[in-house]
Amino acid sequence: MTDPHRPAQVAHVVPHEAPFGQRAHGAPTIPRCFVAYPSSPADRVECIETAIETIQSGGLVDIVGWRGLGVTGRLMIDRICDEIKSREMFLADVTGLNPNVLFELGYAIAHRKRLWLLLNPSIDHARSEWNRFQLLTTVGFASYNNSTDIVNQFYREEPYKNLDQNLYDDLLRAAGPPSKTDALLYLRCDVNTEASMRLARRVSSGPIRSVIDDPQEIREQRFAWYVQQVH
Repeated sequence: MTDPHRPAQVAHVVPHEAPFGQRAHGAPTIPRCFVAYPSSPADRVECIETAIETIQSGGLVDIVGWRGLGVTGRLMIDRICDEIKSREMFLADVTGLNPNVLFELGYAIAHRKRLWLLLNPSIDHARSEWNRFQLLTTVGFASYNNSTDIVNQFYREEPYKNLDQNLYDDLLRAAGPPSKTDALLYLRCDVNTEASMRLARRVSSGPIRSVIDDPQEIREQRFAWYVQQVH
């Protein structure tokens, strides 16, 4: 029986020209891409890192995963954030909704990066968990079971050819005009602890105008609403 997470050994044919422009002195430039994924389970890590190696060898994009970064003497999160900011594309495996991956995804959205998301529907509850994650259910993803699926879909969809498309601007257009009044956006805790209630009272009675996201009043806000408030 074959392991659905272990990549099949097949050849990939990709074009040789880089479609992203020219550097000074005629050297071709290529889009730069960062990949976020969980550190476990091992078979999924192997699958994604094999796809990274295959895509990198194709020469159309400069692609690196978080484990390929040199972080000696630095905080890992600082190095990752710097790398996301410096690259035009952001790929993420959202299977299982790993908190670190979601943080990095939000960081990439805020920096207007071109997104390309991955999800392995063969993992138990992966699709249902994604569907319950209301903030991003309208965002598409590429399904995969192995590294070959990732590589083939990457070259078929060619996300590196439309780097000007980003979710942040799409959400702004969907949300309508931005808020015209400066205000403090307060995301209230969904549990009324003593600390939460004291903080909520202080925000409400303080001199700074505030907009409060209270999950006890509205359980789930649209992602576009948050973008509109902070824009």
